[in-house]
Amino acid sequence: MNDQQLDDGFRRLKQELEVNLELKQTLRTSFVHRRKKRWMAKLSFFGATAALIAITLVSSLTLSPFSELADASSLKISNQISFVDIGSGATGVAEHAGTVYVPVAGKGVFAYNDKGFQKVLDGEAQHMKLSEDGKQLLFTSEGSLTLYHIETGKKTVLLEGKLPAVRYDNPSWINENKIFFVKKTGDRSEIYQMDMGDLHLNKVTNGDYPFLASKGRMILERDGNILLRDLADGSEMIVDHGHSPAVSPDKRYVSYVKSESKKSKETTNTGSFIDNIWVADLDFLNKKQVTFNIPQNEYSAEIPFKPTPTQDGLAYLGLFSYTDVSWSSDNNGLFVIKEKNGLEGPMDGRIMRIELTNDKMSAEATVKRFIQALVLRDDDFAKSLMKTPPPYLTFSNPRCVGFNVVSTGMEGDYEYVDAEVYWSDTATPYYQIQKSRYYLSPNENGFIIHKIKDVSRMEIDALDGHSVKLLRDNKQSTLFEIKDIPQPWLFKGNDRIGNIAYHEPSNTTIFTLQKTDPDQDPFAVRLLSFNGNDQTFTLLDEWKATEGETLFVSLSTMDPSGKRLALDLHEDDTMQGGRSHSLLYDLDTKMKVEPADRLLHANIIKSYSHWWDGDRFIFEVESEGKRLFYKYNLEANRVEAF
Repeated sequence: MNDQQLDDGFRRLKQELEVNLELKQTLRTSFVHRRKKRWMAKLSFFGATAALIAITLVSSLTLSPFSELADASSLKISNQISFVDIGSGATGVAEHAGTVYVPVAGKGVFAYNDKGFQKVLDGEAQHMKLSEDGKQLLFTSEGSLTLYHIETGKKTVLLEGKLPAVRYDNPSWINENKIFFVKKTGDRSEIYQMDMGDLHLNKVTNGDYPFLASKGRMILERDGNILLRDLADGSEMIVDHGHSPAVSPDKRYVSYVKSESKKSKETTNTGSFIDNIWVADLDFLNKKQVTFNIPQNEYSAEIPFKPTPTQDGLAYLGLFSYTDVSWSSDNNGLFVIKEKNGLEGPMDGRIMRIELTNDKMSAEATVKRFIQALVLRDDDFAKSLMKTPPPYLTFSNPRCVGFNVVSTGMEGDYEYVDAEVYWSDTATPYYQIQKSRYYLSPNENGFIIHKIKDVSRMEIDALDGHSVKLLRDNKQSTLFEIKDIPQPWLFKGNDRIGNIAYHEPSNTTIFTLQKTDPDQDPFAVRLLSFNGNDQTFTLLDEWKATEGETLFVSLSTMDPSGKRLALDLHEDDTMQGGRSHSLLYDLDTKMKVEPADRLLHANIIKSYSHWWDGDRFIFEVESEGKRLFYKYNLEANRVEAF
């Protein structure tokens, strides 16, 4: 393999990992047409402006149960993380005791948990709802209402739809013997109650998204409003504008999606029309906004977003749409389908978990969550943690591959957190360590970032392929060159340095040496370390490709202690069905592990390294066409789901 072939391989990998908005928007055009009517319906019924409520932050990374006396306005966000890339067209998930049931179009329903991503049900499934004990799953499929017993595998069609005239939607449990569901005929939506014993039906009212609330009441949606209905006398009260309500298992809170129309600060008539998720008490006296969406035009100046016509004039949509909100079985969080609004409509659907608590977030925890949001490109969450966020936050390359909190303290009126952020390029031998001071101030809910000051930046690269250079304080030095490597570890031919990671306290460089001569033996890669203190090299690992295959390494990073290394090994052309492996190394014991192998039930095609979070390593696997995030617990040698 020559340099040009190697460069082509890196470029293909880079294209796979980067956010290619134009390509994804083109691929999803057909789906967009199916969603356009829903957008316009939302825009037509709502034009009021809702005031933003300041986000509340979290004190500890450990989730605390809600206090019995907590109202919705006192809830804080302990985390907001997108952990499954589900694609477009998803209609919600269901969760019980840590297992998340995910519908995969054309393949069935899969269980995401610590064991992997395992199919539990064939066929299509939408609007899933689990019974309180987690043993029965209600869902709709092709207009029919179905009950599935998870332990026995028994599936019963309760009501058979007759598409396109009649379909059944949005079921929910009243108790183990009764359910609500919605019968849709044309533009008419009717809420019914069903007795699961004799299948007796009773019409309740017109509307959608029915949920049993406390004190003999129910929550529903009708005509763009959230209503509270007394089941005894039938009286109703509009409690807020919004759609897609969901009631928590303990019947204390209701979540819903609310749209907000805002006029532009400019002189033009162009404003914004943005969705956000709210949580309220059942009486709606206290409520809290828990997502902080941003207008499309504030995301990227390079993407030619266009405003959408509304009854109030032209408006930019929010960068994200939030749909199908459901509660966790422990009442401490929400699961949301989060889709990015592209040039042609919704795309890039993700399952996002919003964790709620009563505790306030510490300054250190705020910074950790902020950096995590940058890694995952959760711009809405990242900006919610800043007092005055800049227009653009995230980048495709180089990408953040780790961080470390160095110190905390006080400076003037601000608490500060000093942190290192590690950046790596997916396609070139480049590594960066950026040290910054984050200034935060307390508020009633925790801490918020006021400003970020760059303290120092260290860059390590081998862009010429032959020498590793260190740039620090505007001074460049050469750490070593290929000719310095012991001859037994060099290949016969043109060697090239392919990927780099650096640990400053130990002055250690981890790098790959790649064989690029096509006239010699099959392509190979060697992993080595260089100790700058005693000028010694150590061989850590090596791989050889079979005849005709490519082999290269990308995205390597060391943990803050310098004792562990993560990298991605790519076999063949990953764009043409090859394999990628996220590998972890203990540099003291020389032990190697592939975290994805610890998943017992998953058809894993590829795995990718992401970042270190204390003693846990975050990695991603591709299974059944979906991308799933997991945590690898190094001390316990096990994989954990989010």
